[in-house]
Amino acid sequence: MSFPKNCFRKVNFLFVLGVFLFIACSSAPKRPMIVTDVSNLACSQLDEANSRIAEENYIRAFNLLSNAYKLALSIDNTELLCKILLSGVILKIDCPEFQDELFGLEVSDSSSARSFLVMSKEEILESAKNIVRFSNEKDKNLLYSLCTVYEVKMLLEDGKSAFGEEGLSTAALSLLAKLDTARPFISKEPYYHGYFWRTRGEIFMLSKQYDEAKKSFVAAEKIHNSERYLIETALDWYCIARACSMDGKKSEAVDAILKALKYDKDAENTNGIASDYKAYSRILLKGNPTEAEKKRAEELAEWSQKILKAKM
Repeated sequence: MSFPKNCFRKVNFLFVLGVFLFIACSSAPKRPMIVTDVSNLACSQLDEANSRIAEENYIRAFNLLSNAYKLALSIDNTELLCKILLSGVILKIDCPEFQDELFGLEVSDSSSARSFLVMSKEEILESAKNIVRFSNEKDKNLLYSLCTVYEVKMLLEDGKSAFGEEGLSTAALSLLAKLDTARPFISKEPYYHGYFWRTRGEIFMLSKQYDEAKKSFVAAEKIHNSERYLIETALDWYCIARACSMDGKKSEAVDAILKALKYDKDAENTNGIASDYKAYSRILLKGNPTEAEKKRAEELAEWSQKILKAKM
């Protein structure tokens, strides 16, 4: 029995097609065994919330943190939950009068009704510590260390008005010792590593060790700058300017505040820009200012007010 020639052509074609499909399927990328859509969104909201806190846009930060918390909780991401809670501590420190009713309808109903931010900063910090217990063993040292950094920050802010001159050095040494226990575990987290150094600088500022404070702020700036955290970099330079100014190094303070201004402008941070001009004005009036410096200081202070009013 013979077959027509076109029949062989069809068989050859089907064979080649089958081989092609087999090769194509075997070389196709495999399905991912991890999904990160929700965690990526929560991370993005956390990053923006941190920026909004630095800009003093507390309503926006409230909503972002509240929503990020719900997202992280929905996927049981304990590392993210801990970090979100710690940012909540800073929001409560920076805006102690923060209450849901204060903002009324400006705060979205969905977030204000169930937000963790209705708790006190002490309760939020305790919640962060409790959540660490549910995390993976490999993450616990990092997360406990982050909690320590933020606890020191809270204690520092609470104690600024309470520490007397005699107890100042003892208090600073105690806070430094507590803070330094976190140092070995956070170096791979640039945002928090920089925050560690800035907090360290603030302790030295409290104890009037301005040169040591400057060194810590510079260390923070290098980390934040290398990771392109614009607003954090601007704030680090602001802190450097403050340390230099308090140490009587007027020209260094001016250089530093101009760098802070540069980064705040790059970040379009209105409140930061206005604060930089205000600080610049005060720096110029340090020591024995010339008439030109007095005039310039007045101009800068007025310009700062105009910038703030433009935002209203």
